[in-house]
Order: sequence, then structure tokens, then C-alpha cells
Amino acid sequence: MSRLVPLRFPASFVVARGLPTGAELGYGFREGWLDRRNVVEVALAKYKAGVVLVPAEEELALLLSDELDRVEDLAASLEFSDEPDERRARFWLFLALAWLLEHRSEYDNPLRVIEMLWTDFGYPDEIRNLIGFVPAEPGELIGTEAIECRWRATMSNGCGPNTRGGIQPRNS
Repeated sequence: MSRLVPLRFPASFVVARGLPTGAELGYGFREGWLDRRNVVEVALAKYKAGVVLVPAEEELALLLSDELDRVEDLAASLEFSDEPDERRARFWLFLALAWLLEHRSEYDNPLRVIEMLWTDFGYPDEIRNLIGFVPAEPGELIGTEAIECRWRATMSNGCGPNTRGGIQPRNS
């Protein structure tokens, strides 16, 4: 996939926010959100947490450092699932927004990056209210501060009594 926002996440960031399903893990590797070593570390974290793993996840979790060449095949086998790509993508969208919020000082225009993420993820309605050029819903505040407030609310940090929040990965 050719994304406008090329992000890679460390395993520690991923598992601190939720454990991906096997299908989400495979999707995340395929889409470049995780490199080989971090796929293994996420699988290992799930293994240590006592999550029931499919065989390919267990193999990933127990790979030795000199076996990382097996990651592609094992991660690809995780994608054979009934879980739709849209659901798999939702986990990574949440992580991308969380990463951007935590690392916003590293970006010249974080709200522009959100617009690029919106494009990368196929224009999901759940973050439409974070896009500056999309008309606000009736009664919604407008402007940069209002968008940033909705962004924090989307990430479940809240931003006042009338916020609508957000997307969350579920734990496996």
C-alpha cells in the first residue's frame, strides 16, 4: 500500500494501547505499520499475557532472532480470517491517531497529517469531524481548537461535557 503517512510503530506503543487480533497483526505487518522484529514482539506480548493464539501467532511469538525471515509467511497466514479489512484497519487508525497526538511536536501541521490519514484509511466517517475542510455538524464548534478538542475526545481524553469520543481498539 502506498500511504501518504508512512508510520511504523514500536511494539511497546502497540501493546500499551491494546492487543491486536491475529488478523490485525497480519494486516499491520502487510501495511507496514510494524517491521519484522516488532511483529514478533507484539505476538510475544500476547503470548506472555496468556491470550489464546492461533498457531502462526504462537510461532511468531517464539521465533528466534535468526529466524526473522519466517515473519512474512507467518504474518500472511494470520490474514486468513473472516475479519474484514475495515475492522483490521480501525485498530491501526486508532494507533496512528494516538501516535500523532503523542508526537505532534514532530510534525509541522498535525491536523494536515490527520487529513492524510483520513485519505489513507478510505475516508472513515468516525474521524470526519477531525477534517478541517469538511463542514462541521450543526451545533459543533469550528476552527483549529475545536478540531483539536474533538481529536482528544476521539482518543478518549475528553475535552468537555459534550464531547463525543471515540475509537478504541479492543483488547484480545
